[in-house]
Amino acid sequence: MSNANGQAVGDKSIDPAAAAELAELRAKRAELAARRVKREDARAPQETLARERLALEDDEVIERFESERGPDGVDIRVVRTPGGVIILKRAGAASFKRWMDRNLSRDGAKTEDHERLVRPCVLHPPMARFDELVEKYTMTWVRLTGALGLLAGHRTEELEEK
Repeated sequence: MSNANGQAVGDKSIDPAAAAELAELRAKRAELAARRVKREDARAPQETLARERLALEDDEVIERFESERGPDGVDIRVVRTPGGVIILKRAGAASFKRWMDRNLSRDGAKTEDHERLVRPCVLHPPMARFDELVEKYTMTWVRLTGALGLLAGHRTEELEEK
C-alpha cells in the first residue's frame, strides 16, 4: 500500500520535494542565526565598553566624595544602580524622626514619603539625572531609604545580638 506520493505506508523516509524544502528552511534559519551571532558579537564590546566607562565614572565620584567627606557608611552612603552611583549624606535627625513617626506606625511608607526623606540627602548625581534613575529603577527609593537608615544607626546585626 502507498500514499499519494507513491511512498509505502509506514515508510518514514521523506519525499525529495519535502527534503529539499526542509534543507532550504534549515539553511535560512542557520543564516539568520549566524547574522544574530554576528550582531551580538559586534554589540557586546560596545556594551562592555559602556559598562566599564560607567564603572570608572562611579569609582571617580566615590573617590572624590570619600576624600571630601570620609568613607562610605560613616557620613555618606554609596548606592549603586545599573545606571550609576547615587551618593547620599546623612539625613538630619529631625527629618528622620518625622519620617519614622509617619511611617513606622502604619502599614508602610508611600513613595512620596521616601522621596521627602531622600531628596534633601542626595549629593550625587545632579537632580535631573537622579530623577531619571529613580524613574527607571523605581525600587531605588526603598534602597535609598534603607541606606539612610544605616547612616542613622540602624544595624540589624547589632539589634539581633541584644
